[in-house]
Amino acid sequence: MIRFLFSMAAYLALAAGFVSAVVDGTRSIAAGGLSITNVGGSLGARLPAIQSTIYQLHPMLWDPVAVRVMRLPLWLALGAIGLVLLWATRRRPASSSGLGRY
Repeated sequence: MIRFLFSMAAYLALAAGFVSAVVDGTRSIAAGGLSITNVGGSLGARLPAIQSTIYQLHPMLWDPVAVRVMRLPLWLALGAIGLVLLWATRRRPASSSGLGRY
C-alpha cells in the first residue's frame, strides 16, 4: 500500500515535471528567448513565508542550501524527485544463496 502511494507520487511528480518543461518551452518560444520557471518563483508565489520559516529552523539552512534549491528549474527538481521516488519503490530481485545455480 505504501509502495503504491509512493510510486503514484513519483509518477505525478514526473508528469508535473514534464508539464513544467512543456510550459517553459512554450513560454520561451513565445518570448523569443529562454524563459525558465525556477522552484523559488513557483514556491514563492504559493508560500510567501517560506524564507522566514526555513531561516527560523536554522540560518545556515537557508543561505547555502535553500537558495541553491530555489534557483533550480522546476522541471529538473520535479523530475529528480520523481526519479528518486521511483528508484526507492522499485522491486528488488529475490536474493539467492547461489547454491542452486548449476
